[in-house]
Amino acid sequence: MKRFFLLGLLAIGVSEARAQSIAAGTISLGGSIGYNQFSSNMAYSSSGGLNSNFFSETKGHYFYLSPVASYFVADNLAVGLALGFSNGTRVEDAVSNPALTTVQHIRYTAVSLRAGAFGQYYKMLNTQFGLTGRLGAGYQRLNEDRDGYHDTNGITNYFTGTNTSAGYYADLTPGIVFFPVPKFSLNASLGSLGFSHYRLTDSRYNDTNGGSYSRGDKNNNFTANFGLDAFQLGGTYYFGR
Repeated sequence: MKRFFLLGLLAIGVSEARAQSIAAGTISLGGSIGYNQFSSNMAYSSSGGLNSNFFSETKGHYFYLSPVASYFVADNLAVGLALGFSNGTRVEDAVSNPALTTVQHIRYTAVSLRAGAFGQYYKMLNTQFGLTGRLGAGYQRLNEDRDGYHDTNGITNYFTGTNTSAGYYADLTPGIVFFPVPKFSLNASLGSLGFSHYRLTDSRYNDTNGGSYSRGDKNNNFTANFGLDAFQLGGTYYFGR
């Protein structure tokens, strides 16, 4: 009797393990979406004059959308393709004290595109809840426009500019996954570790004082962005599960 009981427990355990896995051959389609609104303030000083104290404010928002398709090459291990699109605006204002006049106003508008491949591993803790880790890399492109003015000694200088950059990225993104039903999951992440390389292919600037330039440059960045401001929520449908 004890032997049959142990065999029964083993069978239940094997069945449960199978229920927790996502089988090889499964195809998934999904994506994530994110939105963030932010603001910050800072006080600083500059040498000379009554208006040597300044207050600056930065505020803005951005929107992010990423469709994803993947194929499970082994149980709980998928490889796939991902696209990314983001659009955001940031406004920076500096106000002098005690005059309380705006001495600088800059508005940035940025649009970025990404296209890459990734591998993602699922560690299911039970039949509905699990952890994920995704390693991705690919091509990226960024276009940023800016306009505004500087007020120096009562002389206002209006300007416009644009930067166009292209390069590549690599990132590692941990996340959580929840299956309310077997074929559909909700996915969430709170940030990622990443490396980003941009080559500034074109940069132009013009102002009302006759200033202008055009240049190229390169930029490498390592980032560790975690927190609610990096929160993304997505959904995925699994064919063949």
